[in-house]
Amino acid sequence: MLITFPLLVNTIIYWMSGMDNTWSHYLSFIAVGILVSNTASAYGQFFASFSSTIEGAISASVPILQTFTILSGFFLSLTHIPTALRVLQYISPHYYAYTTFMILEWKTGSITHQLNCSRSENYLESINQVSSYNYSRAEFCRRILRHSGDNIDGRYLAFNILMLALLFVTCHILAFLVIFYRANRRYVFDFLFKSKTSLMTDYKPLT
Repeated sequence: MLITFPLLVNTIIYWMSGMDNTWSHYLSFIAVGILVSNTASAYGQFFASFSSTIEGAISASVPILQTFTILSGFFLSLTHIPTALRVLQYISPHYYAYTTFMILEWKTGSITHQLNCSRSENYLESINQVSSYNYSRAEFCRRILRHSGDNIDGRYLAFNILMLALLFVTCHILAFLVIFYRANRRYVFDFLFKSKTSLMTDYKPLT
């Protein structure tokens, strides 16, 4: 399910959204989509490890994940995010997912960025949105890049994928440590108490 479900969902999204119609671009999109889905699942496991009930896990994780989503750059321009909140976007899987997908669509592929802009512009014209705003092709491209910020750069593609993989591994390790501690905390407390008692017993004042 960790591979099959993201594969099916991202395949439907890819072909319905009219992205670059090449196999290399499609496989890159699917690979990133599977990694993003598993990283988000790892975050969910990490948040759930702190709770004893399903309801508690959902209550704790939803506000945090919503914050990560808002700071991903999809709803708010990355250039308009306050400096104090920018630290949070770098631990957000949604941020790396969004910027990676934007790089794949607008900065890579077999067709140029100008053709990507042209295709999207033609789509918007079909629903009478471009004409109302009087977008030119160049202006449309500039608006996309301006909204996305300077992080939509092909140089950051490998870094974003590496960070997603790092977050995937880190969240699993942290979730394991939290669950291990919660399952064995009585033994941990006993060990710490015995260690403290031993240190106090062996203490000899200087004379």
